[in-house]
Amino acid sequence: MEEYNNQNKEEFDIMKFLFSLQGRIGKKEFLFYIAIEFLTVMVVGIIVAVMKMNKEEMEQFLGVVSLIFIYPNIAVSAKRAHDFNYSAWFAFVTLAPYIGFVLMIIMGFIEGNPEENKYGLPPKKKQ
Repeated sequence: MEEYNNQNKEEFDIMKFLFSLQGRIGKKEFLFYIAIEFLTVMVVGIIVAVMKMNKEEMEQFLGVVSLIFIYPNIAVSAKRAHDFNYSAWFAFVTLAPYIGFVLMIIMGFIEGNPEENKYGLPPKKKQ
């Protein structure tokens, strides 16, 4: 019986979490992603300060770091939008300056749809 239960539990897959547009995630997972992204940006900021880059080098370096985060940001936001029963297209709003940041914070604190929707079961009921 234990073997059966272990086969049915979904294991956390970081690649699916960061790159898949399918499914739903809860606010805890979403806030965890936001925190990791924030900490990474802070570390990158410290690296930029320590390296004493000129303005052009700093802009290039920060541009590359920003590009690295674009797709995972869209994928995680899309899954969070699915939790509210919205299309993944809604995730593109999070890329808008200022509004996107505020929207991501709001999405992190509001409960999603507690019922099954067209994107799947609620994250807490998958187990």
